[in-house]
Amino acid sequence: MFLFKKNILPIHDINSLALSKIPKKIYILGNGPSLNNYSPEQLTNKFVIGTNRSWLWGKTNILVWRDSRITDELQLFSIKKDDNSIWITSKDKYKYKTEMKNTDFVTSQLDYFFHDSWKNKILKCNIRWNGIIFHAIAIAKFLSPNASIHLIGVDLLAEDNSHHFFNIYKGFDRGYFKNNWDQDNFNYQKRLNMMLNNFVILKKQGLEIINHSENSKLSEIIGYTKL
Repeated sequence: MFLFKKNILPIHDINSLALSKIPKKIYILGNGPSLNNYSPEQLTNKFVIGTNRSWLWGKTNILVWRDSRITDELQLFSIKKDDNSIWITSKDKYKYKTEMKNTDFVTSQLDYFFHDSWKNKILKCNIRWNGIIFHAIAIAKFLSPNASIHLIGVDLLAEDNSHHFFNIYKGFDRGYFKNNWDQDNFNYQKRLNMMLNNFVILKKQGLEIINHSENSKLSEIIGYTKL
């Protein structure tokens, strides 16, 4: 079990977060459809950082998001944080366009904030487009600088309108993610390609990243390793 050491501050800044036991491997969950090829049981006793809607998939040591839609969902469904989990979000964006009038239930469970520019400082490069996966990688490197980073469900593909693991979850295959990610409405593949270029930069910097999603575009630059 990984335990967190919390410094009590008026505002919990990400820089005050520390671990009592430093993991040598950190697993990060994206929201791509390949996440459905795995089960939470396969990550038992692993240190796991979940992003965005990964709370639907299973429990994680850390949940990180910056999208206000995630804030709304956690509030709407009254999602109770696991006792051994840490919630981290963007101070700049987590309530940027919330639809819920009251998000106190979520806010009361938040542990740490980061500013969007923080990841560039940690990763020592300029990341284009604020894909949450890069904030998660920055958190991983901050907590354990020498840990290997293992990515699951980071597909970087927007084909056939099957772009997220939650497309198969009843009720979660509609609304913003259905409409805005529809290829007829917006070419998200361009943004995903920007993310792929960011991974090229991180690879050149020597960051050890292991991809566990066979059909991910990451396979083109860092290969694929079976979990």
